[in-house]
Amino acid sequence: MAATPTVHAHLHRPAISRQELAFGWPHRVAAGLLVLLGAGFVTVTLAANLVNVGPAFDRLTDDFRPIMTQQALRTDQQDIDTLAAAGSEIQTEMLPALAQQLGMSADEFSTMMAEQYPDVTAGLAAVPQITPSFTSLVATLDEQRPYFADADAIPTESVPATSVPWSLLTVGVLAAGLGVWVWYRPRGSAVAATVVGALLIAAPLALGMPDKAASADTMNENLDPVYNQELITQASGSLATLSAMGTEMQQSMMPDLAARLQMSPEELNTFFAQNFPATTAALAALPDSLGRFQDMVARFDSSLDNYETLKPVSFEPIVWFMIGGGAALLLLGGAGVLITWRTGSTPATT
Repeated sequence: MAATPTVHAHLHRPAISRQELAFGWPHRVAAGLLVLLGAGFVTVTLAANLVNVGPAFDRLTDDFRPIMTQQALRTDQQDIDTLAAAGSEIQTEMLPALAQQLGMSADEFSTMMAEQYPDVTAGLAAVPQITPSFTSLVATLDEQRPYFADADAIPTESVPATSVPWSLLTVGVLAAGLGVWVWYRPRGSAVAATVVGALLIAAPLALGMPDKAASADTMNENLDPVYNQELITQASGSLATLSAMGTEMQQSMMPDLAARLQMSPEELNTFFAQNFPATTAALAALPDSLGRFQDMVARFDSSLDNYETLKPVSFEPIVWFMIGGGAALLLLGGAGVLITWRTGSTPATT
């Protein structure tokens, strides 16, 4: 029987190229890191509830935008000042003068007011507490105005915040996809990862997202002590008290005073305008003033759920996570490009 030559199999294996050695385990590590990075983007988006936070943020800024302008807040403060001046004038000048005109003592006049005009009496007693509370609220909103302007531009003035969570999810899926691509095709995917990483760094910085996110966090923190159901309930009750006071004063008290003083309505109006200008101005402005504050409180009420949704979220760390993720992509992709260039420029050995 003829002898069969024995040939060791490993002697017939082709030599491993320098590129294969370079891309052996490093590109698999890079692929795994890219998949983990993509999972991180998806996890952060879902863990922070950004899919719900984004729309809530847009609804809140839409509701608050009309009342957060400098002109709107200045008008609100003027309304409060007018009411405060009228409350002081009524207590110190008007009521004593009317008691004298009607031939009553101060106690008799107070008793008559309480019995016949309870809403006016309750409103006048509440004004010294109502005006400071609304002044404090308006001052708080005015302090938040620059922060609101920044937050309202997340990510831009024309692009809604709802786009942010979907962008993060897209980046997560894209990073994971790049990881798969790197595993099978390390050359082209390295360039793509580098480009995506550079965009993730450049875009947030170009849009000023770190500063905008910091402003949103500051505003949310500053509103936390005042923006709650207790504030809304208290403000609604105060406005109801003022509305009842104005209605009773216009419909009952003023006509009764005209009859008691034997004046026509026009003569009584002239008498009030000449002697009690602050009260006259407040009564004339009260319907519009109440309308503006009722609109403000209604906006607070309708957006409370939105605020509660976004309040637990800190936006600035999420922006820096995005930028950090971009830096990781840039480094991984750049390393792949460098390895490709170095191995590609060196002849393969066999």
